Amino acid sequence: MSKSYTSNIESFKQAIEKLEYKVSYHNLDQFNVLGCIPSAVITPSNIKELSKTLTTANEHKLSVSPRGGGTKLELGNTPDSLDIIIDMSRLNKILNHAPADLTATVESGITILNLQNELAEHGQFLAIDPALPHIATVGGVLATGIAGPMKWQHGSPRDTVIGMKIVSPDGTITKSGGQVVKNVTGYDMSRLHIGGLGTIGIIAEVSFKLTPLPPKQLTILASFNSNRIAAEVALEIFNSNLMPLAITVFDPDSQDRIPDIGMNNPVLAIKAAGRPATIERYVKDSTSIINKFGSSNVKVLDQIDSKPLWEEISNFGWDTLNSEILLCRASVLPSAVPNLIESIEKFEYDQSLIGKKISHPAYGTVLVEWYCGNGPLNNETVSTILNTFSGLIQRLDGSLVIQRCPRKFREEIDVWGKIGSSLEIMRRLKNQYDPNRTINPGRFIGGI
Repeated sequence: MSKSYTSNIESFKQAIEKLEYKVSYHNLDQFNVLGCIPSAVITPSNIKELSKTLTTANEHKLSVSPRGGGTKLELGNTPDSLDIIIDMSRLNKILNHAPADLTATVESGITILNLQNELAEHGQFLAIDPALPHIATVGGVLATGIAGPMKWQHGSPRDTVIGMKIVSPDGTITKSGGQVVKNVTGYDMSRLHIGGLGTIGIIAEVSFKLTPLPPKQLTILASFNSNRIAAEVALEIFNSNLMPLAITVFDPDSQDRIPDIGMNNPVLAIKAAGRPATIERYVKDSTSIINKFGSSNVKVLDQIDSKPLWEEISNFGWDTLNSEILLCRASVLPSAVPNLIESIEKFEYDQSLIGKKISHPAYGTVLVEWYCGNGPLNNETVSTILNTFSGLIQRLDGSLVIQRCPRKFREEIDVWGKIGSSLEIMRRLKNQYDPNRTINPGRFIGGI
């Protein structure tokens, strides 16, 4: 619930309505953020309108939250206050695409799917594969900073960015980087905003470096007797001369989300791309490594048949309407993934609790979704899971982020995990760039 005064809201309404922007004061429940309902929704159509909206909100000491596709609104803390939602859906244009230079500049409200479809017509793609790309927007993906399975090959979303326009909490428009791929000196300010959940500014425009579409793709699948063995094979692939697009392991419990592949044991999925001769080598060399670890159950899917599989892997944990889930993301060294997976499996919990795992061993990420099969999660269960899980990860010198959890637990747990000495730096940045705490107050690390 908002902490702002009614008089501030009324003054804001009068000021913003003079600007003739698209404003709504109805059906606000659908724009709630972790139970906080705004007093108005503003939908700017260009960066100048976005700037003026923030200037006006800041002057009236009101809090705002930007919204893209709304696919990851459960990430982060409950806002300290929420007066205005800024709906970015009308800032959805491709501003410039230079196919010969492999670059594109877009407004941040464009969906990932619409952008990829346009780029594909020119034989190119943006090398990110986030959850729910038909809904997720460029700005939302960058603000959350959550990567998909291709991270190990192409890097995090930030690695695709060469420039940005940001609107600061006071409405100032700032530019970082440019529209061409080149070396620059100094600190890249755009990196402050990627993964920052809009804490010190709203991403309005982004320039990307693009990647040519490979001539051919396929997926190699192999099943094993345990997740640990599957993860060890994944690391063997990782340490070989092969460079697949993605290397993922998923367990039988998670396969109710995955298109039927006819395998019941833990599965290793290897996404390969390249010219036909390169693809043949991937299949031959990967199969050789797989057989060395005792599996003869190998399948090869072409690009069309494997597309739904990778979509569901990317969507894991975000494609369910069940609000009674606990979705955790652990980050450890790649070499620690087999130990972490095995430790999770040895964790004895209530028989009614279901735990589903998908891991990306090549970049050290393990995703676990827990929920009760016979009712809502309770305090004792959540406390046991988090204490045990965080203990395992600490012993492996890793980190833990709770990406989704029931609202009733949010005030009792730290969803961002332990941050360390960098928190004080983040606090100073927030105080410097957003002294009035205008954008997303309280949602990011340490409640900043």
